[in-house]
Amino acid sequence: MPLLLIANLTKTGVSRIEPRRRQYRIWDKEVAGLYLRVFPSGRKVYELRSEHEPMTLGQHPLLSPTAARQRAKALTVSQFPGRRREQLSAQLNIDSSLDGINAPIR
Repeated sequence: MPLLLIANLTKTGVSRIEPRRRQYRIWDKEVAGLYLRVFPSGRKVYELRSEHEPMTLGQHPLLSPTAARQRAKALTVSQFPGRRREQLSAQLNIDSSLDGINAPIR
């Protein structure tokens, strides 16, 4: 049975993660559905689990863990219409619009 890896993803911590023979995931402790996929080549990609297929948010180090969390929260909120969306936005303390989702990464 595979080991479930859960961590508080930080920029330094993600940089130190080593690749293995097979790709694996490290789930974020803060945002449900967000994980870092680590490939044998050493490439690290932030993804968000969705109903149909994973949504790629960006590659580390171009995307920081903090920015990946913000994108994941915005995308999660955008999937719910009306009042439920407003409640989620308030609960997650984010702007429910997707205006900044394609903003350049700094």
